[in-house]
Amino acid sequence: MKSSRLIPLIICLMMLPSCTAESRASTIQQKAAQGDVHAEAVLGEMYAQGNDVPKDYRLAAKWWSKS
Repeated sequence: MKSSRLIPLIICLMMLPSCTAESRASTIQQKAAQGDVHAEAVLGEMYAQGNDVPKDYRLAAKWWSKS
């Protein structure tokens, strides 16, 4: 999948009310673990803000530095 198509996918995943926070976080974490730079940046923001994951600045910095 081209990275330019991933951003809208991630945004849609985050906005779907039928998705649980856990499944959204899991999907983004899987993409980030596969090296997707956009997912890494989104995951960093999620950890920094505590959105769908526990707030953790150390993990936020880790994922931002990878992206």
